[in-house]
Amino acid sequence: MKQGYLIYAQGDKHLRYAIACAESLKSFDQKPICLVSDKDIASTVFDNVVVVEKNSDKFHVKNRSKLIEYSPFEETTVIESDCLITQSLENWWTKNKDCDLKFISQAYTYRQEPLDISYDRKTWAQNDLPNLYVACHYFKKTEFTKKFFDLVYEINTNEELYKGHLPNRSPKVPSMDVAICLATKLLDCNNKVAYTGDDPMFIHMKPYSQGLAEPEENWSEKLGFYKNGNDVYIANFKQQGILHFIEDVV
Repeated sequence: MKQGYLIYAQGDKHLRYAIACAESLKSFDQKPICLVSDKDIASTVFDNVVVVEKNSDKFHVKNRSKLIEYSPFEETTVIESDCLITQSLENWWTKNKDCDLKFISQAYTYRQEPLDISYDRKTWAQNDLPNLYVACHYFKKTEFTKKFFDLVYEINTNEELYKGHLPNRSPKVPSMDVAICLATKLLDCNNKVAYTGDDPMFIHMKPYSQGLAEPEENWSEKLGFYKNGNDVYIANFKQQGILHFIEDVV
């Protein structure tokens, strides 16, 4: 199969999220969707399911570092399970068709303003890491992408390696966002892998980065969330692009 979407999910909650994500994708695009999970599920929204061994690490980085091996597609867009799609992603496919690998590099608030990353991305600032997001990325199965994700796997499975390259601040447990940004720095390939467009816009609902005077741990308690058909609203703002909602709202 030439082009398709891949969603990884482990655990009942994220399987529920994955179904909601896939349903939102199907509203705008009929490309096939592959689910990678530790269990098979009966849902017609997925065109195929790849069953992998259950990960015991907090963010399932071992499996998520190897999605290039699990994907049945020549060209793959990976979307994290706790996302909803609110528009066609055809522009994303068109802009990336001649690329090996692309990661979203700019996140926005629910008001569609650039996200303040100073609270949630201290590791990035203190270690001079590029700012990329694994929640939406594109890849082809090329020598470069294999080399890249082999390094991501090595970073995620070798504590001495990632802590050695993050001397000023490092995560307590391996993280996909940190790993892909560290791999990008080590391979000096930010210009090659950073998607700099704003179509699709990537809405990232980190509660302390939304510019709220009195942020809550759960943003939905402060702002509210509702859907009207394919339209998604937070407060009175209709969301665009890819909404990374993070907390349990679907």
